[in-house]
Amino acid sequence: GLPEIEEAGFVLIRLDVDIALLPRLFARFKQVRVIGDEEREAILAKTKKNKFLNFILIGLFKSVAIKNDLKIDNMNLKEIELEIGLTPSVKLIFRRDDRINLIESKQGL
Repeated sequence: GLPEIEEAGFVLIRLDVDIALLPRLFARFKQVRVIGDEEREAILAKTKKNKFLNFILIGLFKSVAIKNDLKIDNMNLKEIELEIGLTPSVKLIFRRDDRINLIESKQGL
């Protein structure tokens, strides 16, 4: 699972498991490398039989495509969080590094 995700240009940076009546898994990824369409299709074909992994990869690829269409006031996509449970979802996390650095320097962090 993880080698294919890394091959797709992403690294898993956080994993949260919600143990409840309806368990949920929150997997947070960061894109570290951009791959081309042919490479993306090859990875999806290779992982087709693993429905869970294929779902994760499709979610990551769709997130990057959406990010390319969004322009949000100098904010960059920093992380992608996939929630895997009864109703799966994807969260795109944008940040303005210049603002975070400014706030941290004022607070002496």
